[in-house]
Amino acid sequence: MSKNGRVIWITGLSGSGKTTIGTRLYYRMKNQNPQVLLLDGDIIRDIFEPIEANFTVEGRKKRAYQYSDLCKMLAYQGATVICCTIAMYDDVRTWNRQNISNYHEIFIDVDWDIVKERDSKGLYNIHINNMVGGSLETELPKAPDVVIKNTMDDNIDQYIDIILDSLDKNNTTEDNYWNEYYKSDNAPKEPSGFAKFALTYMKADRKLIDLGCGNGRDSVFFSKNRLKVTAVDSSQEAINTVDTTSMPIFGVCDDFVSTKALFCVDYDYCYARWSIHAISQKQQDELLPNVYKSLKSGGLVFIEVRTINDSKFGQGEQLGCNEFFYDGHYRRFIEPESLIMQLKNTGFEIMYTEESDGFSKVNDDNPTLIRVIAKKCL
Repeated sequence: MSKNGRVIWITGLSGSGKTTIGTRLYYRMKNQNPQVLLLDGDIIRDIFEPIEANFTVEGRKKRAYQYSDLCKMLAYQGATVICCTIAMYDDVRTWNRQNISNYHEIFIDVDWDIVKERDSKGLYNIHINNMVGGSLETELPKAPDVVIKNTMDDNIDQYIDIILDSLDKNNTTEDNYWNEYYKSDNAPKEPSGFAKFALTYMKADRKLIDLGCGNGRDSVFFSKNRLKVTAVDSSQEAINTVDTTSMPIFGVCDDFVSTKALFCVDYDYCYARWSIHAISQKQQDELLPNVYKSLKSGGLVFIEVRTINDSKFGQGEQLGCNEFFYDGHYRRFIEPESLIMQLKNTGFEIMYTEESDGFSKVNDDNPTLIRVIAKKCL
C-alpha cells in the first residue's frame, strides 16, 4: 500500500560499514521526509536485552525476528525505517520479503581481510569464536536489492546515491482499480444480504470492525442498528465515501491484514464480507490470529467469501493456488474445509456454515459463497 512506509534493511558483517552508510542515508532522506527512522542493531539489542545479550545462533536469530517485527510495525504506521543489522539468516530475510510489503534489502559487501584490518571495536580478535563471519555460520544474502562493495575509502556519498536511485526505481504504486471503482459510484448502496443475516446474531451498543468495508454500505447499516463501527479499507475513495455519511463510523484507510493498531481494540464482532478472498493465503494466515486476539471472549467473526465452486474460478491469469487475476483485480477462491479447519486451529468454535449460489445474485453474477460464523472461546 502506498500509504504505508517502507523498510530499508542494511545488512553485512560487523565492521562492514552498515551504521556509517545507514546514518548518512538517514540524514539525506530526512531532509525530504521527516518520518524516517534509524534503527541500529547495537542500540536496539540493548533495548531488547539490556542486561546480557544472548550471542548464540538461537539468540541472534530471535533478536533478528524482533527487529523485523519492529520494522514492520513502524512501516505500517507510515514510517520509513532504516535498520542496520547483521542478521545473516536466510529465513529471516525471507520472512521480511513475505511479510513487509515495501521491503528493500541492501548488502554491504566487504572483503574479509579489510573487515579484520578495520575492526575498530576489536571484536574479531576478542570474540572470533562467536562472531558472524568468524567461526559462526554465515548465510550471506542471496538476492539483495542492492549490493554495495564498500572499499572503506570514505567516499560514502556514492553509495548513498546508489541506494536512493534503487529506491526510486523500486517505488511501489497503489493499484487504482478499487479507487476508480468506488469513485465511479457504481457500487451498490443498499446493505448486503449477509449484513442483514449477520445482524440477527448481534446485540446493540457492541463494537464491530468491518474489514474491507468498501463504500461502507454494510457499515452504515450496522451503525443505524446501534453498533459502534470501525470501517477499514485500503481504498481511499472508499473511505472518503464512508466519511461523507452522517453516521458515527470510524473510517480508516489502511491494510486490514497488518494494521495491528486497530487490532489492539477489543471488539465484540468482526465482519469480513468478500474481503478474505481478496488477500493471499499468507495474509489470511496473519489475519485470523489478529482477529482472534482482538475479539472479546465469546466474540463472533462473520465471513462470506467466494469458494472454489464459484463460476469464476479458473478465469483470467492464474497467479498461484486458487489465485487469479481477472476483470482488473485479484481473486482467491477459498476451499471451505480448509477455511473451517484453520478457524478451528486458531481457536474458534464454528457456530454456522453454509455454502450456496443463492446468497448474492446481482444481474448475471451469481457467485457461490460460503458463510461462516465462528465464536472465540477461551
